[in-house]
Amino acid sequence: MLIHLSWSGGKDSALCYAHLRRLYPQARICLHCAVSESFGRVSMHGVPVALIEAQAQAMGVGLQLIHVPAAADNQAYEQSMLQFYQQIKDEGFEYVAFGDLHLEDLKAYRLSLCQKAGMQALFPLWQMPYGQLSQLFEETGIRAVICAADLDKLPAGVAGKDYRPADYARQFPGVDMFGEKGEFHTFVYDACFFAAPLPVVCQGTEQKHYTYTLADGSRREHAFVFADLAPDC
Repeated sequence: MLIHLSWSGGKDSALCYAHLRRLYPQARICLHCAVSESFGRVSMHGVPVALIEAQAQAMGVGLQLIHVPAAADNQAYEQSMLQFYQQIKDEGFEYVAFGDLHLEDLKAYRLSLCQKAGMQALFPLWQMPYGQLSQLFEETGIRAVICAADLDKLPAGVAGKDYRPADYARQFPGVDMFGEKGEFHTFVYDACFFAAPLPVVCQGTEQKHYTYTLADGSRREHAFVFADLAPDC
């Protein structure tokens, strides 16, 4: 069984990889990650490619990067993904796995792309209870740091700090403990399937403001804080 896992470097990707290993112990699993062509970082996470490559090396698995233009619209993004799916299909892969938890629209979008490419989509964590997800997080020894946070939901000081689901449930009761609504993103620097922990340093934080146009035509500004993570050489 050949599986290509959509990889962001965060906790959901890591939990998905761990669960796939339990479900399909004989499967060959490879990773793919979409990165901004201009900045060499994971979109919305802000994590540099060097750290994603370090994760794959620590896991002993193959990694393929999908370079997406920074200003690409949804159509250009879809075209990049469909080309990639065709490539891995030609290599013998039948399955694409995703670490989505509960967002129905995102799952439907991914299913649609996979169907267009003739691939089968796997969602190993889909609607898994949060108690079970938290247990899986602990059992797999995942250690993660907050790499991006929505400043409407969380204080700027969380960026660059370690994350554990139970801690977030206590400290921020109004925030989804797994960040399923985009409240925050994470970077995993250690897990039971890593050969060794990744030495990572936070070199500071940066706030960025984005302007969105809502359905009624009004515009809204949204602010995120990003941790400037780098290999601690």
